[in-house]
Amino acid sequence: MVMKDLVIPLAAGLAIFLFGMQVMRIGFEHLFLEKAKKILGTLTRTPVAGLVSGTVATAILQSSSAVLLLVIGLTHARIMTFRQTIGVILGANIGTVVTTELLAISVHQLGVYFFILGAVLFLCPRTALRASGMVTGGFGLLFLGMETMQGIAPFLESLSWLENASQWGQKGILSGIGFGLLLTAVIQSSTATTVIAMNLTYEQLISLPLAIAIVLGSNIGTCVTALLGSMATNLAGRQVAVAHVLLNVLGVFLFIPLIPLLSVIVEQLTSNPMLQVAHAQTIFNVLCSLLALPFTKAFERMVLLVTRGSAQA
Repeated sequence: MVMKDLVIPLAAGLAIFLFGMQVMRIGFEHLFLEKAKKILGTLTRTPVAGLVSGTVATAILQSSSAVLLLVIGLTHARIMTFRQTIGVILGANIGTVVTTELLAISVHQLGVYFFILGAVLFLCPRTALRASGMVTGGFGLLFLGMETMQGIAPFLESLSWLENASQWGQKGILSGIGFGLLLTAVIQSSTATTVIAMNLTYEQLISLPLAIAIVLGSNIGTCVTALLGSMATNLAGRQVAVAHVLLNVLGVFLFIPLIPLLSVIVEQLTSNPMLQVAHAQTIFNVLCSLLALPFTKAFERMVLLVTRGSAQA
């Protein structure tokens, strides 16, 4: 019963979704990786320029973790300084919302057509067309994975613990953050965690505030990838990972009291539960990045103090 109604559809849907993310990422890298490197390496002289560059690069590569790992590599190679990376980190948090906003649009029925079109393009001899096919096909797999994961809704609806979820830790907020953090750390994709929260909200299995808490937790969980990627780097590379952790953790704790207000705001923007979760993520990420932007120098000093490092020109 549990295997058939929960484990198999959840595992299969998550596998399809994560595979689609990986296929999309590879396609985007073939098309735009060198451009993204150029953007990050040269157009990050000021915090504002870094924010814009990080946003564009993440929107292109469809992964804030990929951009952070790229930035850590560029910093380790001394192509970028730690000071330049702070704006990029803020921009990466903004750029990552593009995928979830697109997935929240009700075009699930088009997933198979995106996949078929991608497969046709992948058979073309030209490299650019093959890469475009990977992007298109991967995008279709995201929707197919979402549909598969929605198959667990009837089983979850029968569980009494979901009805009591709002009682866990400040009306479910703390438990939601913890769930989002752990799930993202395990599956290495904040987008997939957000999609699960979107699906559960759409099926009315969890409340909107609890879904927003899961999304906030995923922002902390996504730091694990950068931390792991920085272990074998120099001090500047580790500083990038620490900065990413501190920015995301501080942003989440700043927004915890504001979750009820954020819920009201997104409910006024749209009646679509999936779009409500996506909009909440967008508002959170954009506001956190813009609020932190004027304090990049002070934040740089904080990270240098924590890591016992020195400033780089």
